[in-house]
Amino acid sequence: MSTSTTTANPSFETVDGWSVEEVRNFLKSKQNKFSLTDDEIEKFKNNNVNGSAFLLLTEQRLLNFISFGPAINIAEFVSQLNSQ
Repeated sequence: MSTSTTTANPSFETVDGWSVEEVRNFLKSKQNKFSLTDDEIEKFKNNNVNGSAFLLLTEQRLLNFISFGPAINIAEFVSQLNSQ
């Protein structure tokens, strides 16, 4: 896992270029912060969520495949990225 995806919040441009595996690695590094289970992290990989797809996630979309708490946490994070 590269340190660029784990040490600080990435920029919009950085996330936009991520592969599915880089999204998975980032979520793994933020697992406690976002209250994600291992199974929920794998759902991002199984649904082929790359960086550009990650930036389009909304709370409503997230609720289709992960629980409420993580959905809110990730939606807020994505909103902050999109406002950069």
